[in-house]
Amino acid sequence: MLYIDGRRLYKAFLAGSQSVFSQREYLNEINVFPVPDADTGANLSATLKNIVDASEYDLCLKTTANNLAENALTMARGNSGIIFSQFLFGISQELENEKRQTIKKFSAAINKAVSYMYRSLLNPVEGTMITVIRDWAESFHHHSEKTNDLLKIFEQSLVKAKESLVETQTRLAALKKAGVVDAGGMGFVVFLEGILKYLKTGKLEFSYIKHQSLSVEHVHEEYQGEYRYCCETLLTNLKKEPEELVNDLGRFGDSVAIAGGKNRLHLHIHSNAPTEVFHFLSQNANIGSVKVDDMKWQHIIQEKRKYKTGLITDSAADIPLELIEKYQINRIPIKIIFGEDIYLDKVTINPEMFYKLIDSGEQFPRSSQPDPAQVSSTIDFVSSHYSQVINISISSQLSGVYNLMNQAVKGEDNVAVFDSRHLSVSEGLLVLRVAEAIDQGMEYQEILENLSDWRSGSWIFTDIHSLNYMVRGGRVSPLKGKIVKLLNLKPIVSLDDKGKAIAWGKSFSRKANFDKIIKLVEEKASEGYLWNYAIVHAQSLSRAKKYAEELESILNKEPMYIMDISPVVGVHNGPGACAVGLLIEKEK
Repeated sequence: MLYIDGRRLYKAFLAGSQSVFSQREYLNEINVFPVPDADTGANLSATLKNIVDASEYDLCLKTTANNLAENALTMARGNSGIIFSQFLFGISQELENEKRQTIKKFSAAINKAVSYMYRSLLNPVEGTMITVIRDWAESFHHHSEKTNDLLKIFEQSLVKAKESLVETQTRLAALKKAGVVDAGGMGFVVFLEGILKYLKTGKLEFSYIKHQSLSVEHVHEEYQGEYRYCCETLLTNLKKEPEELVNDLGRFGDSVAIAGGKNRLHLHIHSNAPTEVFHFLSQNANIGSVKVDDMKWQHIIQEKRKYKTGLITDSAADIPLELIEKYQINRIPIKIIFGEDIYLDKVTINPEMFYKLIDSGEQFPRSSQPDPAQVSSTIDFVSSHYSQVINISISSQLSGVYNLMNQAVKGEDNVAVFDSRHLSVSEGLLVLRVAEAIDQGMEYQEILENLSDWRSGSWIFTDIHSLNYMVRGGRVSPLKGKIVKLLNLKPIVSLDDKGKAIAWGKSFSRKANFDKIIKLVEEKASEGYLWNYAIVHAQSLSRAKKYAEELESILNKEPMYIMDISPVVGVHNGPGACAVGLLIEKEK
């Protein structure tokens, strides 16, 4: 083979991707650097698979390389995926605009692409994936000066890549302690192995070398990472040069990496403050697709899960963080969109930041269901670590999360999806009722049998300060909003038995609303055993405490919790709103 064209590049890329996918579990197992979150295989294989699925080859080499690189900017996942994508981007930029190129010209582009990779990292760490890629690229370029035989060049440069990979174990203390090589570097070597097999056989379907599983459990006993969250986003319309943005982000965390250029940039960073990171980014670019993984949480689920039944809900369920962690509840964030900027509810935006953005008056937010890929990846991750999984969603009348969960589950017998027909505090209480049942050892099928009764015994009564937000968010027509405002009516909003928002009552003052809700809660509590109740609010803690004080004296029980309403719910309820939720059982 004396030249490379678009078809050959695409098929080689596909072969390498298949090879990585076949070894993804092994790569997860040896992943201990920069943090032992055991997801390098999942991230790198997903990156490559998604790039292939989204790309089409053209006979022109430059066009195919551009297609692969462009899709890589969107599809990259994790630190290894970002590094690989930036290397791919560098190759696409350095290739000449020709239909086909000689091996020598192609190798020159590969060698130059290494500098793109290094410039994209805030603190390049040698002895990792970047070192293996650099050593391979230099070897590939060196041997291409001596021969045009691509197969021979690949064989010889792969030997160098493997040597470089072995050296990673001695260059980094974490790898030496664990007795493993760098997972990202290993992933790149596996990618090259797949290409070499394709060059030898001309076939895309073939068996792969199964790398031996290693015992690295001692490495994963405790999460040692300094930073908890792995944040990724796609940025457009940058106000700064990419390298300047990378340097500025250094104060928020580490593992800062980028792929792409000023017009379209995929960013990766490890941080303890996602809200601060994304607030900074919103001032310097438009925020597109967003993914945030809790690396510490992933480690806990992998190594220290408490139960055989896993539990997943969405961010509309208002549950305090301490209870989420106590019961190991997994949560899928719903999106909140301000203009062109996308945020993840309770992850990259908190109530304080949310209401500041609203008060700025520039854009009114809207909520949007999670990306299907986010839902699928969460369910796949949880179901891979539990014997069975229960998914509880916000009311299907209010969001598409329930449908997304069903699509992701695909009829698996050990994974159930349940429409809560609730949101906010009532959804949160229903989830916690299930969490308590799991904690007490109730079997999976018995929980599913009880869920409908627990749902029908759940209630929410929301004391709305103003309908302006419901009108602006489209939940109430402008005409009704004007009438309510003209009459100075204060509505009480609840949900019907199908999970659709309804007006439960209205008053001419908030004091009257307060009294009505207290009476409603008292009446419902008398209908059975009060499992628990809780109160949420939107910038109205003093009013929430008044509800708590009054209800405690009547019910002889403190609320399970008082907390801020989720921003995704606050979009419609607005500041000043308070809601009381309760869950009644037929018998104790």
